[in-house]
This record gives sequence, structure tokens and C-alpha cells, in this order.
Amino acid sequence: MKPGLSFERHTEIAERLKAISAELNLLAVELGHAYPKNSDCARVLKNFMSLGGAFNLLRLDLDRRLACEHPDKFDPEIYYGKAREKEKADGQILLTEKT
Repeated sequence: MKPGLSFERHTEIAERLKAISAELNLLAVELGHAYPKNSDCARVLKNFMSLGGAFNLLRLDLDRRLACEHPDKFDPEIYYGKAREKEKADGQILLTEKT
């Protein structure tokens, strides 16, 4: 059986995955505003963004492995970031992910 990752390595990988996800989302927004929906760029971007599901499955699996490998240090915020409160104009509180 393979040993898995150290807690420190999990935290390093989690930070990289959060940074990659944030960068890809920013890129998608920028390109989405720059080119029409029927452009080649937009079509390729749509296919590329569909990989987000696989990316989230990787993060989910690593989060589960972290919980099993290091239950004493486990925190779901490691792979998913801290939830933060964001107040809407009508006073309702929404929870959003903070990376």
C-alpha cells in the first residue's frame, strides 16, 4: 500500500489547486467578455471549462484522503477555502467560498 501524502504536502497541493481554479475562473470571465459566444475561442473555452467537474472530483478525493490520512489535522477549509459572509443589498447573508 502506498503511504499517501504528508499533511504539509496536502496543504501545498490544496493551495495550488485553489490558485489554479481562481486563475481559470478569471480567465474564463475575461475571455467571455472579450469574444462573442459563437467564436472559436468561446467554444473551446466552454469545452475547457467542462473539465471543472473533473477538477472538483480531484479536490473531493484529495479532501477525503486528507481526512483519512490525517484525521487529527483535517479541516475541510484546506481544500475548499474559508466560507465568508457576504451581505446582499436586502440584508440577507450569503456564504461564499474564500480562497
